[in-house]
Amino acid sequence: MIRKFNYTGRRKLPRANLSFQIHSEEDGVSSFWASLSLRGLQLPPDAEVFVEAYRGASSMRFSFGTVGNLGAPESTVLDQIQPGGIPLFRVKIVRDGRLIAAADRIVPHTAADDPKDRLCLLPVEFIDMGDIVWHLDLSEDHPVLQVNACIEGIRETVRTDSSFFSLVYPEIVRQVLRHILLAENYGDEECDPDDWQANWLRFAESLPGVSRPPSRTFSATRQDREFWIEDAVQAFCRKWRVRERFSGPAEEGG
Repeated sequence: MIRKFNYTGRRKLPRANLSFQIHSEEDGVSSFWASLSLRGLQLPPDAEVFVEAYRGASSMRFSFGTVGNLGAPESTVLDQIQPGGIPLFRVKIVRDGRLIAAADRIVPHTAADDPKDRLCLLPVEFIDMGDIVWHLDLSEDHPVLQVNACIEGIRETVRTDSSFFSLVYPEIVRQVLRHILLAENYGDEECDPDDWQANWLRFAESLPGVSRPPSRTFSATRQDREFWIEDAVQAFCRKWRVRERFSGPAEEGG
């Protein structure tokens, strides 16, 4: 049984200091690698460090030593996590049974991610999807690109194929931003800056020529948000030369 901790007075760990990567093992069970940077956070060196992986009602806890002496456990196999999706992670810093700092809902990267072309905010999940090629799942705590694992060579296609990137990723950007700004009406100043929604809006705002996202605080209309979303999609396509990626092979063969 996972031990409960006292949450009173806890601090928030910066997510930029915490990184996780999922690896698929030969037997189909996943394991993970973690990078935890706790220096400079003024945490007690004797405080214990715990990592929790969870999905749905399933969870596993791993001890990573102490703040002053970090160390990964011998095994990080996720054999008790509910199958069928990518788990999230949380990090807890505990001293004398009291939770003094934490970070939650950390999205891991996967070994299939291509650091050059992938959207870092979007994990990819390969599952049996019948006759569907891909689907953007927005039902979990973060967006997940689901791709049909039954298609031969699909992992390499997702990782390197320019046509797949050109046809799929601009639509993903559009769907995610519409979900955030139109379905959820997200945008209040009091929202957690570490929310996945906030991270996606910062990503869109960082694209060349894109202004700050419309906020409902300033009475932005639905049309204002729709125009901003399309501007962000166009900027994404310009930055990643989507039209060139799609038409490049045909032009080279002509």
